[in-house]
Amino acid sequence: MSTQGLKREIGIGTATMLVCGNIIGVGIFTLPGYMAEAFPDPYWLLGLWAAGGIITICAALIYAELGSKLPHSGGDYVFIREGLGSRAAFLVGWAYFAIINPGIIAAIVAGFVGTLEPLFPGLSGSLHTLYGYGWGEVAALALIGLFTLLSVRGVRWASIFQCMAGGLLVAAIITVVLFGLLSGKGDVANFHHTHLPVKLSAIGTAIACVFFAYDGFFVVAYLGDEVKRPKITIPLGILLGTVITFLIYMLLNALYLYAIPAGEMTGRSHVAVFAVGKLLSTPAADCVIFIVLLAILATLNSTVMASGRIPYALARDGLLWKRFGEVHPKFRTPHISLIIQGVLASIYVSLGTFDEIVCFTASIMVLISLMVLISAIRLRIARPEIQGEFKALLFPIAALVFGISYTGVFAVIAASHFLHTLIGIAILLSGLVVNRLIIRARTKVTKENRLIDQ
Repeated sequence: MSTQGLKREIGIGTATMLVCGNIIGVGIFTLPGYMAEAFPDPYWLLGLWAAGGIITICAALIYAELGSKLPHSGGDYVFIREGLGSRAAFLVGWAYFAIINPGIIAAIVAGFVGTLEPLFPGLSGSLHTLYGYGWGEVAALALIGLFTLLSVRGVRWASIFQCMAGGLLVAAIITVVLFGLLSGKGDVANFHHTHLPVKLSAIGTAIACVFFAYDGFFVVAYLGDEVKRPKITIPLGILLGTVITFLIYMLLNALYLYAIPAGEMTGRSHVAVFAVGKLLSTPAADCVIFIVLLAILATLNSTVMASGRIPYALARDGLLWKRFGEVHPKFRTPHISLIIQGVLASIYVSLGTFDEIVCFTASIMVLISLMVLISAIRLRIARPEIQGEFKALLFPIAALVFGISYTGVFAVIAASHFLHTLIGIAILLSGLVVNRLIIRARTKVTKENRLIDQ
């Protein structure tokens, strides 16, 4: 194992763009149409996005405090290890390493290929065919390889890409929104209360859509060992990125409603393209596809960067094969961890099972967030000696909003996807068996070494 540690390359600008790029994905451009099925009234629709943003900011405050107190690579794994113990932390780390992160990466590249479908018809067809290697899968596998290589080559290069992609993404969205709102071709009457009834059967889907659209605000905490002045940069990056994203989401939804009444938004899978086309022009609408592609690439880059640090952290604590904890002597990155993660993501793409993986990992991700909240509370009470440069504002209120909201989201997901939730919990608990096997193997090796020494 390399004697050199990871290199601190990430400043506040990169940290903020990591958060923005990781949150803003394809969801905000497509999900409002599905949400309008439950809430065909502009007050309810904007209110749901605003509520989701406020809840996310409350959660971000908790993560910002933990990131300042424990600025080490691994994110949730580190927080839960210090708050709830190594066994609970291993369950989380195992689930992220084996299923969640490679599954998310596979889903992201599938989303990229699917977004290219209007430009290259038939491209995404083979993504759902078992071992059916077509151009779609070739493109998906190439993307995984490219961004894995970028992260292996160094945080500096991946950070440069993130700053460029994230900056362009934010600038492009704001430009489109401003030109759209100033076009004069929309109707402010679309913002008036319509009193259309809420569709109860679709509420669960709408709430889940908002949750996933705001997810990913904690990404920079996974890279703690590579952040400059981490006790300040991590919390600032999390909070600035989350607030910027919240404002962008509200502006985009205002643009959609200015172009389309909430009731007519129902069922449209390409709300952004339709809205921009109506307010500006067809060429401008076509440009939205490139904005979505840019958003996906920014998400992919930040996800690959951050996810590779979890097996690295597990190996550093002796809970995975020690080679996962190796640092490249030249690039100063956890190269083995990143490469294995890329291989797993490629396998999921090849098997065409990533959609199912995303479904049954949704419940795990919410549970892990709740475990992080419990860890934050326990650290405040039981380990006050662990201090950072940032303390969550309005801590009891923020923690309550975070906890109650995420518990509600878990209940909604469990009610609407009961079988997937059970599978997700089973995956999480399977870590107990893996942990036991690792401990047994480590104990056996220790005994053998003692016998040799004797």
